[in-house]
Amino acid sequence: MFEASYILHRRPFSDTSLLLDVFTYQHGKVGLVAKGGYKAKSSKSAILQAFQPLLIDWVGKSDLKTLTQAEPPSAQLELTGQRQFAGLYINELLYKLLAPEEPMPALFSAYVECLSGLSEGEDMSQMLRDFELILLAELGLLPSFDIDWQGKVIQSESNYYLSADSTFVLTQENSRSYVVFSGQDLLAYSSRVQALVSNKSANQVNDLKAVYQTLNKKVSYMLIDQALQGAKLRSRELIKQFSKYTTVG
Repeated sequence: MFEASYILHRRPFSDTSLLLDVFTYQHGKVGLVAKGGYKAKSSKSAILQAFQPLLIDWVGKSDLKTLTQAEPPSAQLELTGQRQFAGLYINELLYKLLAPEEPMPALFSAYVECLSGLSEGEDMSQMLRDFELILLAELGLLPSFDIDWQGKVIQSESNYYLSADSTFVLTQENSRSYVVFSGQDLLAYSSRVQALVSNKSANQVNDLKAVYQTLNKKVSYMLIDQALQGAKLRSRELIKQFSKYTTVG
């Protein structure tokens, strides 16, 4: 049975084949061998590209399966410039953070929505930050933004920092050693995040745009770095090399 999928990562395997890491709707991240996919004139190689919607099938019971069929139901999404880097960034996040063959249909839908938004010119930074938060929520790594490290309700008049175990810790003063967040902002941010991960319309949350934009990149960046546990993202390095003014990642 064909399954909706996108290629996250590909690399040569022998003289004629490819190793693929594919994100699928029903099976999550799957490792595949595409026999003959590395041949210069292979029609298979032409469609086994990033950002190309695919319907695929495979055989095998081991961790590395064999691709048997691949068909493009629609054209490859057009991502250029910074938006191409943004697409590579979310691909690399999934490649490095997802466990093999763990179904995540909601995350797959969010991924498709993010790629579509990037290709259609929607706000790039917001699309990426929203996707990061959904990814963290699906992985069980999204902290509570209204409860502190002791299980107490965040106080609007207090300040907090994000600890290494992804909880917010009360602090009495600003420090240069960590980023400090106001309780008022965290409580407002919590409402937006809850709406996002529960798939509600952002329009249901009022007066949060300024707070959301202020905290979004700081919080997402810190949480993603913690999830990566020291692993580096090549896409971030590429972004820095080509545009020091980019807002991606």
